[in-house]
Amino acid sequence: MAETKNVIVVANQTATAPELVDALKGIAGEEPTRFTLIVPGTPHDDGRVPPEQRLDEALKELSGHGLEIEGHVGCHDPVVAVSDEWSRGSYQQVVVSTLPLRTSKWLPGGLPDRVAQVTGAPVIHVVANLAPNPLG
Repeated sequence: MAETKNVIVVANQTATAPELVDALKGIAGEEPTRFTLIVPGTPHDDGRVPPEQRLDEALKELSGHGLEIEGHVGCHDPVVAVSDEWSRGSYQQVVVSTLPLRTSKWLPGGLPDRVAQVTGAPVIHVVANLAPNPLG
């Protein structure tokens, strides 16, 4: 029997995007895979969807696609959030889901590369072609 692959997923506005769902299904393939979704918390009330609500919605959506997934709200800095989770478990891979470069707040800072440096793990970058919601 194959050993379970453990994968960290960091996403916020894109946590329920079809591109992310497809990528996670592809990663899971035919082998047992467990995903841990981290939704970075927001440092202040800025009118966006609260991270706890986004997490709940994403866990329902992703598990509805047959994915084994759990998750939590992490540090507002996505690199720190991934690093914290990485240090708590035994993971083989990280998925970073972002908006396209023109609207992403994470890509100008090089999030996928920074996560790879911190974890030493393979990082898959998924770009979700969503129009950003001004409310979150």
